Amino acid sequence: MSALTLYIRQGMMSLDIAMQTMDNVRRRVRIVERHVSPRDVLTLVSQSTSSAYDCEFIALANHLNAPLITSDSSLLLDFPDRALAPDRFLAA
Repeated sequence: MSALTLYIRQGMMSLDIAMQTMDNVRRRVRIVERHVSPRDVLTLVSQSTSSAYDCEFIALANHLNAPLITSDSSLLLDFPDRALAPDRFLAA
């Protein structure tokens, strides 16, 4: 989506072509959406300085019992048991 946004904004692709491209991708790729509990997100917000948006990713990682690979320094500081820098992940 970000690449398509860039192409549209820089005039490299029309909205119509971007929509067709997204439709093609959605037909070929299985997209799985996961929803997290707002209570879990608010609990994480209350325990950190991270935004609710960022805490949604931590909540999802908690739900999946998986590390969150990120370069976001706030998440790395606020959630050292769940957030992992890419270099640390690759070294593990």
